[in-house]
Amino acid sequence: MKFKLIEIKINNFFGFKEAKFLDLKNYNVLIGKNNAGKSNLFRILKLLKNISTNDVEIEKEALYDRDESLVAKINLTFYLSERFRNDLLNKKNVSKHLELVTKRSNDYPNSWNKDTIEWIIEKGYFSKIKFSLEYSKKNSSLFIKKITVLNHKTNTKSVLMDCKIEDSNPRFFYLIGKKFLEELTNLSEYLSVKRSSKKFKYSYHGSNLLANFGIIIDRLENDNSDTYHPLLAELLKDFKEFIFERNFIHYIPDIRQYNIKKEIVDLDRIKPTPNGSNLSRFHLMKKTNDTEWLERFNLELQEFFPKNVEFSVRVENNQAITYLKEKGLSSFFKLNNIGRGIINIALILTYLSYYKDGYLIMIEEPESFIFPGLQKKLRDKLIKISTNNQFFISTHSPNYLKRDFENSSVYYIKKDNAISKVKLLSQKDTITIFKDLDLSFYDYILYDGIMFVEGPKDEEVFNIFIKQLFDKNFKIISIGGKNNLIHYASTKIIQFLDNSSFRYIFILDKDRGNDDFYKRINNQDLRVLVKKRSILLNLYEIENFFIQPILILDYLYTSSIISDVKSHNEWIIELINNTFETLGEINKEYILKRLNDKIYPSLRRVDINDILTKFQKIDNLNLLFKEWYNEFSIKYNEKLEWFENSILDKEKFITKLKNIQNDYETQFQNQNYNKIISGKKVFKIIRSEIVKK
Repeated sequence: MKFKLIEIKINNFFGFKEAKFLDLKNYNVLIGKNNAGKSNLFRILKLLKNISTNDVEIEKEALYDRDESLVAKINLTFYLSERFRNDLLNKKNVSKHLELVTKRSNDYPNSWNKDTIEWIIEKGYFSKIKFSLEYSKKNSSLFIKKITVLNHKTNTKSVLMDCKIEDSNPRFFYLIGKKFLEELTNLSEYLSVKRSSKKFKYSYHGSNLLANFGIIIDRLENDNSDTYHPLLAELLKDFKEFIFERNFIHYIPDIRQYNIKKEIVDLDRIKPTPNGSNLSRFHLMKKTNDTEWLERFNLELQEFFPKNVEFSVRVENNQAITYLKEKGLSSFFKLNNIGRGIINIALILTYLSYYKDGYLIMIEEPESFIFPGLQKKLRDKLIKISTNNQFFISTHSPNYLKRDFENSSVYYIKKDNAISKVKLLSQKDTITIFKDLDLSFYDYILYDGIMFVEGPKDEEVFNIFIKQLFDKNFKIISIGGKNNLIHYASTKIIQFLDNSSFRYIFILDKDRGNDDFYKRINNQDLRVLVKKRSILLNLYEIENFFIQPILILDYLYTSSIISDVKSHNEWIIELINNTFETLGEINKEYILKRLNDKIYPSLRRVDINDILTKFQKIDNLNLLFKEWYNEFSIKYNEKLEWFENSILDKEKFITKLKNIQNDYETQFQNQNYNKIISGKKVFKIIRSEIVKK
C-alpha cells in the first residue's frame, strides 16, 4: 500500500472522550461487549468518507454528549511506503527543485543523484504524514487544522500547514514560505522544517475536505508563489487522489440485503455493493466479461466449503438470478433457498475480489451466520490478503483474533462511566481481557497449535525454534517440570482441546520415565489421547537442538539472553569454542548415564549423581571405571539382595564403559556436540561469561 493508516487519535466524537488506536497493522480487530463502542470507530471513518467530497453537515449526535463546547478533533497518521517515496523523489519537478537545494547543502555531497534519494529514504524523511482535523461549530463540519510530515528515524517533523482558530472557526492558515526555504544551507533542515511562516486567509469550503486540499496544493505547486514547494505539493496530490478521489474507505455492514433478482442494466459500470444487494448482477457482469471468472470464484469458495458448493448465475426475463448447486445433487437452488452463512462468505469474497489493492475495508460482525471453523478460515483469508489492503474488524467472536501480534493488532473496547475506552492488547493481557468477556478458554483458539513442554527453558528454546523455522503461531505451555506431566495430562483442558478439535502435543526430553508417563493416567480415554499426542525427542535435553557453535550464535541473536551480541562476534565465538573444548575433554556424566541406560535394573538419577560426585577428582579413566564398578556393585547388592544373581560381571561392565568412551571420542572429533554435551551446561557457562563481560 502507498499509504497505510498507522495511528488514529479521537477527541470528543461519539462515545470517545480521548481514544488512541496506536500501532495499527494491516489486520485490526475491535472486540468488546455490546454497547461498549466498537462501532464508533467505524462511524468516524464513514464520516470521513462521506465528507471527503460532499458538503455534508455533521450532526450533533456525532459529538460526545452532543456538546458543541468541547474541542472535537481527529488525528490520522499514515505511513508512506519506501516505493512511494522513491517514486515521489524521482518526479521531474521534485528532483529539479531538490537539485538546487543539494548544491548549497553542507551536510551531504552537493549533487542530486540516486545516492541522494537513497540517503533521504534511509534517513526516514517524509516517512509519515499526519492530518489533524477539527470540528467547526459555525459550519457544523470538519476542517483541516494542521498537516505535519514526520521523519521517523531522525525524530523530526515539518509543519506543512497550520491553521489559526478564532471563535472555534478557521481564519488563517500558514504554509512554509519560499524565502525561508531559500535561506537554508542544510538538506536535513530543508526536509524537516519545523514551522510554517507564510500567512493566508482561510478560504473555507464547508466540510468538503477535498476542496480544502486543493487550495493548499495550488499554493504549493505554483512556482511563482511565495510558498512553492513541489515535493510537498506532489505528496498531497498523490494523497488526495489515493485517499479521497478513488474511494479509499469501504464498509461492509452487519446487515446485508441480498436480492436474487436484479434487472440487467449498466453492467459495464457495476461495482459490488457492500451489503450484497447487487451480488447477482455483479457475478453476471464478471461472467460476461471473463468466462473463467466464476470458475476461479468457485475454487476460492471451495476453500471454505471443500468441493461442496458451486455458484452460477443465469439470465431469466431480463433479470440476473444466482443459483447454487451442492455436491451430490443435480438441482440448482436459488440464493434465497440456501444458508445465509454461504451467502455471507460469498459476498465478502466477491467484494474483496474487486477491491483488492490499496483499500481500507471495515467489516462489521463478519461472524454472522458462520460457524466457528469457518470464522477462523475467513480470519486467515483476511490476514493472508492484508498485505495489499488494510482491514478493520468489529466482532463479538474470539475466532477473528490472532496471536500473531507482529502482523495484527487487537483493541479491547470497554465502556467506563459512559466513555468508550480503548486498550491495545499485548500477549500478556489477552487472557485477562478474555476473562472479562467470559471467554477464558477461548485464548487457545488464537493459535495454530498448542505444545506442552517440561520447563521454562524448554519454552524459551521452542519459542525461538518455531519463530525461525515455521510460519505458524503456537502456544507453548511450560508445565513446570516432568513430575507435573501426569497432573497436566489428567486435567479437563485436554478433553476440552480434543473435543474442540485443537491441535496439541506433549514434547518431552529423552529422560527416563518420559517414554511411558501416560501409563500413569487413571482415565483410560485420556491415557489413549495423551499417548497419541506425545513426542519423545531423540535428545536428553531440548537445549541440545542448538549445541553446535553456529546454532548457539543464532540462538543468542534471537533470544533475550544478552543485547547487542553481534558487535562481539569474535570474542563470543572464542568463548563458545573454549566451552566445547573444556566440556568435551571427557564428559564423565555422559558416559555414566549412557551406561546406566544399557543395564537393567538401572539406578536412580540420585544414585548416579552420588557416584559422579564421589569420584569427580579421579582423571585416570581405567581407575575411574574400576571405582564405578565397585560402587555399582554395592548399590546393586542393596537393590537386588533377594535375587540369586545380583553380582555384576566386571569384565562386561568395563567393556561397555570403554565402548561408550570410544563412541564419545568419535562424536567429539566429528563435532557432533549435540549428542554428547549437556546443552544446559553450555548455555549456563556462556550466559555467565557474557554477563561478566
